[in-house]
Amino acid sequence: MLESRISEENTRLENMSMKVMNTMVRALGAKIQGEEEHLRQVAEYARQIAHYKGLEEKMCSNAYSAGLLHEIGMVEYRMRLSKRRSLQKRNMLYLRLMLTRVMQS
Repeated sequence: MLESRISEENTRLENMSMKVMNTMVRALGAKIQGEEEHLRQVAEYARQIAHYKGLEEKMCSNAYSAGLLHEIGMVEYRMRLSKRRSLQKRNMLYLRLMLTRVMQS
């Protein structure tokens, strides 16, 4: 009985988390052109890679979630940049540094 209730609650929380993530992705798509499509593509690629590697379904689902949220830390910076018509040299150097770090990790 208790295990069943815990399982039901976990399912409910997972569904709620996915709704929150989808809302965030739609909001980003509304702010940054093409962002929603990009995030959903990365999420699907992450899930496919997890399946290919033979991971359990829960891990495949987690990979999808990670793909949806993979740029969440860049949002504020990207939004600031999108508001400017031209980048200052310092901003461009910072952006290149951040992108280099992401690609190396």
